[in-house]
Amino acid sequence: MIGSLRHRVKFQQLQKLPDGQGGFTHSWVDYATVWARVKAVTGKETIEADRLVSIADFKVTIRYRSDVDDTMRVVWNSKNYQILSVQPDEKEKYMTLLIREAHDGGIH
Repeated sequence: MIGSLRHRVKFQQLQKLPDGQGGFTHSWVDYATVWARVKAVTGKETIEADRLVSIADFKVTIRYRSDVDDTMRVVWNSKNYQILSVQPDEKEKYMTLLIREAHDGGIH
């Protein structure tokens, strides 16, 4: 398994940051960069806002981390992906994430 973890993926967290005028803004902040195996699992096309959009889901396998959850997003190949699910294996050695490209900035 370790040899197949050849893609670099970045995890980002949505954080509330001061805007300098007494308010706040939300911004994605880098959290961790790890080695992963990324594999396409599904692909389809749909109509969104009167245009054809391709949607692809990927499985990302990484070494187990207790600090990764579905409130984060994944950045891979300069694209942002929403984390749909996080599934650790029984021994907590690896975990698999199902991700989808985030067309809305990934805020959920």
